Amino acid sequence: MDSYRALDKESDLDTLAEEIRGLEADALGHAQQAIALKVQIGERLLAAKEQLKHGEFLVWLGTKCGYNQRHAYKLMHLARNLPRVASLPPDTSLRGALEAISEELHQEQRKARDEERASAPIPAVELPSSVDIEVADAADLPLSDGEVDLIVTSPPYGLGIDYQDSDDDEGYGVYMEHVQAWCAELYRVAAQQGRICLNVPLDVTRGGTKPFYADWLERLRVAGWQYRCTIVWNEGNINKSIARGSVDSPASPHVIAPVEVILVMHKGEWNLRRNGPHDLEHGDWLDWTNGLWTFGGAYRSDHPAPFPEELPRRCIALFSFRGDTVIDPFLGSGTTAVVAGRMGRRTLGFDHSPRYIALARARLAEGEGNHATEDRRLAAVGEKSSR
Repeated sequence: MDSYRALDKESDLDTLAEEIRGLEADALGHAQQAIALKVQIGERLLAAKEQLKHGEFLVWLGTKCGYNQRHAYKLMHLARNLPRVASLPPDTSLRGALEAISEELHQEQRKARDEERASAPIPAVELPSSVDIEVADAADLPLSDGEVDLIVTSPPYGLGIDYQDSDDDEGYGVYMEHVQAWCAELYRVAAQQGRICLNVPLDVTRGGTKPFYADWLERLRVAGWQYRCTIVWNEGNINKSIARGSVDSPASPHVIAPVEVILVMHKGEWNLRRNGPHDLEHGDWLDWTNGLWTFGGAYRSDHPAPFPEELPRRCIALFSFRGDTVIDPFLGSGTTAVVAGRMGRRTLGFDHSPRYIALARARLAEGEGNHATEDRRLAAVGEKSSR
């Protein structure tokens, strides 16, 4: 178990590369021992990775071992899960072993999640009558058909982020199967002229670069949603601008836009053809109908991927009236619900994680005093009707 840790961290890198090439040749010639040999390769790759910086490791992989990054990371994943590999038949293929590891991890996560739900009921917290927060799957929401006026959400990106109870490390293809189910369910619960504001990145790096925004757009359209516009959110995240690939060379540049997008779509006719109290001031209307929004991101120690209150605030003000029903099916720490509640919307929030639902309920209860502040601000501005 964890035998790669027993390797000498100061082992000569050329020796490691030579051993890897030899083991690879053995694996090709001995199918009955292939998986054990692949584990040994993964152990040596891990030993090399501990000695090298990321860019140096990638160069070493290609020049010394003849591996690409994707294949190498599969082998290292195999080595990290040695106890799970030990129970597999010795002639198991690399793909078969990775699938078995993934399925076992998923089962363990599902079991832990079910146990948490059974042993840790959501604490009773008094919420405003216009707010309801529940544990639910976004593909099976406890809502009637056509109940929702506006959906504002940021779904899990499938990037292996350390969500407390999430199967967020599954393959991209499996993730997109979930996306299709989510899109269909959101279309079902949306009102006849329901709208959705979906915050996603342009692309993700997951077994190669994937057009995340485009894949979400495609599946929303398949579900019946109609495209309206895309808002570009410049959050000024410098972490997204430093991995630029080959330095001062066209060999392998890596281009990343340090922005995310808000995909705006609708069901039925776009023009709501109704008036009512709202929160859209003239200056904001001028600024926000420009599809480039610039404001900072957010950080919360209790959730790995929150978004800032400014994002749902703008979406709710621009695309809904007071009294409308706003939901977030991936509620996380509860930001959308907090903001929508302050803005006088009927608020419904859902997440499959009991921990985050408890967190969101606590935030809503603690933030109830903010409603009075918001009401005073709205009274000072005066009741506005749609233009």
